[in-house]
Amino acid sequence: MATIIDLATKAMQDAIKAVVDATKTVVDSIKTVVDSVKTKVDTLDTRTNTMNTNVNTINTNVNTINTNVNAIKSDVATIKASSGAVKNVQRGTVTFSSTSSTTITTTISAVNLNKSLLITIGRGRGGYDAYNGNTTARITNSTTITFTCEYPSTITIEWQVVEFY
Repeated sequence: MATIIDLATKAMQDAIKAVVDATKTVVDSIKTVVDSVKTKVDTLDTRTNTMNTNVNTINTNVNTINTNVNAIKSDVATIKASSGAVKNVQRGTVTFSSTSSTTITTTISAVNLNKSLLITIGRGRGGYDAYNGNTTARITNSTTITFTCEYPSTITIEWQVVEFY
């Protein structure tokens, strides 16, 4: 027959075993959670590495595009410079009247005199028009056109300055 001490020891052993089993269950659960977290961290590391690779690829592509755009800009500038293409056109009118001075100056945006052309069209009223009134126009400097009319009457001169590359 078992004694009280044997029963107490048996009860104590069962209690300790129950605590050990419960602790083992908790440890196993923690291990499962840690393994799951480790798997997720490994997945995040892989995704982060993939994203870094993609960002590096994008940066390389952007640099290539920038290089190509700069090459195209250079080619366009070369073509413009060698083709005689129009760079800029400025337009306006001046009007002489019978009471005006025989000289009128007009300010324009700066142009390269060696690559610019002045075109004029005149029309008048009365006895004189832009041609029989002896009108002249010239680009005086890079920012000025000078118009002269020997016999001022009501004469309007339309002008254009065409600048080439």
